[in-house]
Amino acid sequence: MLATGAEIVNIYPSINPPTLTAHQSNRVCNALALLQCVASHPETRSAFLAAHIPLFLYPFLHTVSKTRPFEYLRLTSLGVIGALVKTDEQEVINFLLTTEIIPLCLRIMESGSELSKTVATFILQKILLDDTGLAYICQTYERFSHVAMILVSVCCKDMHGHDQIDFLCLNMCGQVLGSNGIHVPPLRI
Repeated sequence: MLATGAEIVNIYPSINPPTLTAHQSNRVCNALALLQCVASHPETRSAFLAAHIPLFLYPFLHTVSKTRPFEYLRLTSLGVIGALVKTDEQEVINFLLTTEIIPLCLRIMESGSELSKTVATFILQKILLDDTGLAYICQTYERFSHVAMILVSVCCKDMHGHDQIDFLCLNMCGQVLGSNGIHVPPLRI
């Protein structure tokens, strides 16, 4: 695990300024694939969260370069977070709500590649489907309106670029927000 962590941290200088090569990206993505296994395994997940390992991936989610090495890095990092939320465990949602994952996912939903948008939408959807996650997003008007505006913006901006699955996920996010007693009209395809 120490070598995996070193592989991740050693790449930080290449993300700002954006000088990441395909070879570097491939190496760190291989390390992230191992982390995804640790994140998804029930016997290691709690220790993974307790060590705050997902936070080491957030610098990769902050990147905005559209080059292939950066996109693979973002997508693989999202895959680790996606593996966590896929478990539907309260511990995972509670941890993620203490981090900046929601704004990161919203930004990626607005400007990432199609695959990254899909995984970021999936992560947001899983958070919204959890009562604690939904309550967190609806806790303040500012937080709720920001999430709702991004969902509408993504649907309107990329209506012809998204596939049916993306729209179903986005629509579900809107419906979940609306089910909390706040009116959000269904998103139309």
